[in-house]
Amino acid sequence: MQEHESGNVPQITPPDSESAAAFEVVLAAIAEGSPCGVVEISAGRGSAAALLRQRGIIVDAFDIDPRDRALKHAPSDVAGLYPERTLVLCRLDAAGAMARDALDGYRGDALVLIGAVSEHTGTAGDDDNHGLVDHLRFAWEQAAGVPVVSWPAPGHSVDTTVTMWRRRDPHQPIPIVDGPDKDAFFASLQGESADPVTFTPRWGKGLTVHVLQIEREDGSGECWNFQARVAGTNQYIGGFYSTRRRTGSYRRRA
Repeated sequence: MQEHESGNVPQITPPDSESAAAFEVVLAAIAEGSPCGVVEISAGRGSAAALLRQRGIIVDAFDIDPRDRALKHAPSDVAGLYPERTLVLCRLDAAGAMARDALDGYRGDALVLIGAVSEHTGTAGDDDNHGLVDHLRFAWEQAAGVPVVSWPAPGHSVDTTVTMWRRRDPHQPIPIVDGPDKDAFFASLQGESADPVTFTPRWGKGLTVHVLQIEREDGSGECWNFQARVAGTNQYIGGFYSTRRRTGSYRRRA
């Protein structure tokens, strides 16, 4: 992975005054929330980096070496060097694996996504996002008071969107408002080959997991403490679940 070199940089231009005003709010929020600067992964031709630098933000921007397409350093290693900075991930529709790798290695608390939003799924990137969206729903939440800016992107079937995110407090339980019945909950305990189950958190879409351990929480036979792995990831959760009410809560685990 090479540091981006500035050159002939195409401009990001919102299509109308309303979008432009909202875009300025987002840029101001990024500037305010990034006193130490940003590190950008999948920088492309440097449009986002140029916009941020125009507002006095320190930017280190990286992408695959265009000469040989070889990663000199893994995205996770690069992102891991800048925990004090905001992580900016661009071109999510084209660089889902790179973005996910960078997010896995990042230890900071502020994230900006600049990329596509699927009209079908309502999630960042296309179907080839390599689990990025599941990772976001699990560990991140969109920053309060910062608008979502979106406009048509020439040459793309989905819009370019800018969103700002904050890492969830790992000690704050996330409420479960719906989930599997008792039979499905216990059937999922039969190992990785068993069908996973899906919990619906109060915020965001369903979280699909493989249940790894269940312990009786009281004598009712309806309330349980559990440990689980988020399907398709190396992320783990633990929590409480009532198979009678089909509600509960969970926390992220290290």
